[in-house]
Amino acid sequence: MAISEPSAARYGDAPCNERACTSHFGVPCEYVDRRGKECRTSWCPSHQYIVDGRVHCRRHAGIMVAILDLPEYERELPDLSNRAPALVEFMARRLHAGMVQLLQAVGAEHPGASIAADGLHATVSGAHRARGWEHKWRLYDNTGPLATLAVRVDEEADSVVQVRVDGSVVKSAVPPWITERVAASSEADVARRDAFDIELLTAMWQSPQLWSRGYT
Repeated sequence: MAISEPSAARYGDAPCNERACTSHFGVPCEYVDRRGKECRTSWCPSHQYIVDGRVHCRRHAGIMVAILDLPEYERELPDLSNRAPALVEFMARRLHAGMVQLLQAVGAEHPGASIAADGLHATVSGAHRARGWEHKWRLYDNTGPLATLAVRVDEEADSVVQVRVDGSVVKSAVPPWITERVAASSEADVARRDAFDIELLTAMWQSPQLWSRGYT
């Protein structure tokens, strides 16, 4: 499910919530969570995202794009204030190429192995059944799965990014742009984001689980 082209933009009469935007042609975000709470932001044609004919803010557009492609029984919408699915989506886009490269390295020892990626999905994990959101990348051959990598964020700790190898958490960390909102410069912000990506990918690369056959 793709976000609509700019030609589908809608005009309203509310101030836009984009920082530094002075437009008063904003339309309210139409996201409503599983508890019936509505997103109370508005977005002008330049900053709104239209998914399935409805206007959304950036965060909720990413959630809707993922959820609309899920089976009906998995479409429960997360609470309005919970950043877990949006953070997972953001990190999955950043880590995708690295995840594939890691599995390609493992797959070099398994001729004929293939790689598949699972999109955003809700799962429960642990003894207390914590609800969270994941993206997974799998290496497999005709005998079954060889390795599974995942990025996950639990709803109860929605600032903590986990990376997992065959189901085991090998690194948990809060992204630097959440712990320190403002970077010294745009260049510094790019550098800290890249460094965080490398930190997560390195933890998986150095994990013993990655180099042993696993079933997840």
